[in-house]
Amino acid sequence: MLNDLLVEFDNNPDSSYVSLVTNMTESSTLSAGVRSMLAKLLINADTRTLIPPVVHRLRRCDSNDFNVLSHFVGALSADSSSKTQDDAFRSDLLNYDSDGISYERDQFWNQAATVPREASLLLLSGKLDPQTPYKYAENLFNALDSSRKELIAFDYAPHGVVFSTPIVKVMARLYVVVWSCSYHTLKNNGDLERLDRSCIDLVPAFNLTIPIEFMLERDTVQAIFDYT
Repeated sequence: MLNDLLVEFDNNPDSSYVSLVTNMTESSTLSAGVRSMLAKLLINADTRTLIPPVVHRLRRCDSNDFNVLSHFVGALSADSSSKTQDDAFRSDLLNYDSDGISYERDQFWNQAATVPREASLLLLSGKLDPQTPYKYAENLFNALDSSRKELIAFDYAPHGVVFSTPIVKVMARLYVVVWSCSYHTLKNNGDLERLDRSCIDLVPAFNLTIPIEFMLERDTVQAIFDYT
């Protein structure tokens, strides 16, 4: 259904939704703008619950839907543009609009690394990641030449598995699961046989039911869920 909707939007460049979505994402097409918006929602377990009603309103597309989505996009854009002290350590150098820096290929190009015998390797990946799909983590894992390696996958973790895989879902999220895996690896001097994987079972199941505290905190959320 969503794919058909995106195709329909691109085939209708005069849609009133073009300005609504592209003003927020600066995407070249309406479908790219919608994809970008949904990707922003996917990364967080709370905002992920808004994807179904957003798609529903985009598909129904009446005047009330446009007003609600305009308010929603404005609120989402404000959240995306907010700054924290962590931004001081972030650089968007690789995203600037310019020709890429290229080098001549050497003997190491397209070669899988050989892991030293005394080293072990722990790979963590999320299966709900549209930016770096899980299949590439599998490809990398299989290509690495080592008998001391482990790949742990989290079924419903999106991009940025380290900070998006809580052990308990609350508003002040607890990023414990991945840290626990890493901690046990370091604690046991890289001995993957002694890695405690029990915390993986505590990851919350996939759930699109919106947390009540999240809805009460944002009037935008209540509006987006009002289908009338």
